[in-house]
This record gives sequence, structure tokens and C-alpha cells, in this order.
Amino acid sequence: MTATSQQQTLEKTTNIECEKPDPLYVRTVADELWRHLERSNTSVHWASPAGGEVSWGPPKLTWPALPCLGYVIEHGSNEGIKVTVKHSESARDPEHGKSLIVIKFLTGIQNALQETALVVDFLKNMKPDEMLKLQQEREKKEKRRH
Repeated sequence: MTATSQQQTLEKTTNIECEKPDPLYVRTVADELWRHLERSNTSVHWASPAGGEVSWGPPKLTWPALPCLGYVIEHGSNEGIKVTVKHSESARDPEHGKSLIVIKFLTGIQNALQETALVVDFLKNMKPDEMLKLQQEREKKEKRRH
């Protein structure tokens, strides 16, 4: 049962509307992943939300409550290697999942495979609650600047 369906069930059984938690945006995860890869001295060029989301616009993609992640590694259009992180509702069909993050590494396939292992490890060990706190702190700083 997903967090959303649990909330809907609770609302139906108690007739009380639950306060919805703030969404964790993919942009926050991508930014922290990029920082992690930079600190790890990889060949990362960029990491961004999939689907053409721009950094100056409002965030669109949200991180899934129960991620079932798959990874697609391919040659970039100009140079380097592009890694796409996807979420699938079913572990049996990961290649048809929803793209979440795209990462560009300026390296060959051999190094990209090793660096992709860092991506997998980061996302596997990521604590969504801590990531959400970072996101909220950044949002407060942004509001103060404007």
C-alpha cells in the first residue's frame, strides 16, 4: 500500500482530512546527488530533473514515496555518458518507468559504470526526511532573498 492510498483510506475511515506532507521534489534530490558526485571527484558534468524542468521555474517532478529505481546508461548526444534514473511501479518492467533524474558524465563507458555505482549507492541510502528538511531550508532562504 502506497503512502497516498494509506492517506486516502485513513480519510475515508475517519472522515477527517489528513494534512498532506510536503512533497520531496526531484530537483532537490538531483541537486544533492550532483553535490555528492562533485565531492566524490567524479566526471559528473550535471544532474537534473528529467523532462526539461528548468532551475528557475517551479519544480514539477516529485520523488516517489516508494521508489523502485532502474538505471539506463547510454552514450550522450555529443560526448560522454548519460545516465537516466527511472521509477517503475513494477520491478518487472523498469525500462518503461518514469524518468526522474538525468546525469551527464564526461567520461567513457568504463568509468561511467563505476561512477553510476555511486549514484545507485547514494539513492539507495538516501533518507527522504533529511532531504525534505534540506529542501525546506532552501525554500526559506529563497523567500528571504525575494
